[in-house]
Amino acid sequence: MRKSIITTILFSIIFMQFSFAQKVSKLYYDNGQLKLIGNLENGKSTGEWKFYFENGQLKLIGNYENGGKIGKWKFYHENGQLMGIGNYENGEKTGKWKIYHENGQLMGIGNYENGVRTGESKFYHDNGQLEKIGNYENGKLTGEWKKYYENGQLKKIGNYENGERAGKWKFYHDNGGLQQVGNYEYGWKNGDWTTYHENAKVYRIIYFGGGKLLYIITCRDNKGNNLDKGTLISGNGTVKEYDENGVLTKTLSYKN
Repeated sequence: MRKSIITTILFSIIFMQFSFAQKVSKLYYDNGQLKLIGNLENGKSTGEWKFYFENGQLKLIGNYENGGKIGKWKFYHENGQLMGIGNYENGEKTGKWKIYHENGQLMGIGNYENGVRTGESKFYHDNGQLEKIGNYENGKLTGEWKKYYENGQLKKIGNYENGERAGKWKFYHDNGGLQQVGNYEYGWKNGDWTTYHENAKVYRIIYFGGGKLLYIITCRDNKGNNLDKGTLISGNGTVKEYDENGVLTKTLSYKN
């Protein structure tokens, strides 16, 4: 009898200690919908956790270990479509990650190491067409990047160095024709930049220094006729903007 009482007491103590160390945590929205549910152990998130939108749809689901995200996690749009999926290790994103548009189309795919983007990444429009492609190094854009219109035409192409635009960049109209070309230094536009009409005629040649617009060298309509380029000198004055037919659309004022 005495042994039975002692056993019961010991079991109660162990149960109380376990209950104190680990407990279910729940949080609700003002409308009564469950916002999140998961376990706490010694004050830290552990095991599976679920988070919900106010409409009751699952928002994200994954596991914690010692308070840090671990293993596969899934993220959802409010309409129930998968928004993202990937793995965590020691609380940091790792390996291949995918993100999706609300219509279910793939939005992007890339890799992480210790929570930092690395290697090739691809991004897509919601119609499935490739939007942009390039590489990351230590979380920064590097090397050649290309961006595309929804119709598949190349929109722009150029290089990055340490996350900054560098060297020659080209921009295109959605009909495939060259729209603008010029150079970057340390992320700033520098030197002559040439802009073209959709019929490939030169619209304007402008000069930048240290990222600042300094001079308008020439301005023409799509037939090659000269247009009033404004009064800009050394970064001060006016710049006139025209449509494809040479009709003035706005006048901008610049200072320094």
